[in-house]
Amino acid sequence: MDRTHRSGRRTTGVMVARNRFRRALGTAPRKLAFVVVLCLAAAVSCVLLSNTSQGCPRPNLDVSGEDLSGAYGKQGEAQITLRVAEKGVHADEGTFGVEGWPRDLFRLKKDGSVATGPDGEVRRFDGSGEWKYDVTTDPFDERHGRISLTFRTGAPEENLPSEDQELRVGGTPEHPLFYLKTDPDTCASAVIR
Repeated sequence: MDRTHRSGRRTTGVMVARNRFRRALGTAPRKLAFVVVLCLAAAVSCVLLSNTSQGCPRPNLDVSGEDLSGAYGKQGEAQITLRVAEKGVHADEGTFGVEGWPRDLFRLKKDGSVATGPDGEVRRFDGSGEWKYDVTTDPFDERHGRISLTFRTGAPEENLPSEDQELRVGGTPEHPLFYLKTDPDTCASAVIR
């Protein structure tokens, strides 16, 4: 199909296609630049998210009892502070203090906060006791570090657990964390950082 250009020249279908291509080519560098910037932004955000996202905690046997000394948790959530008995010799045991700790560890939510019970009540307490670190193998043949918490004092006393509580140990030696895993096929049920 022939067309007449504004200048009065006749244009053919080939010329029309060439003009369209030239116009598109003129904007192609801008489009290409936009696509490149978009791809780079996506790549950078993926890298940042992979470095900052917490993901599923995994056991790390490089984390020793000596690495665990410190405070974990956030204000208003379950908090625990571990103190090592003696560096080197008895670094796999010590004392601890808790604030807002749940009587039942299964009440811990993924973010470390404490869920209410069936009656709508939150059974938490502040307390202290002794902790011990060891490496164990679970029924699925996965080796992991764990801490056992033996409570000696607490208030309100009726919320104090009568049996030891156990948490798995993960993270890194520089940034250890504790987690509760109730289902081997899913992420941890709760994480305390």
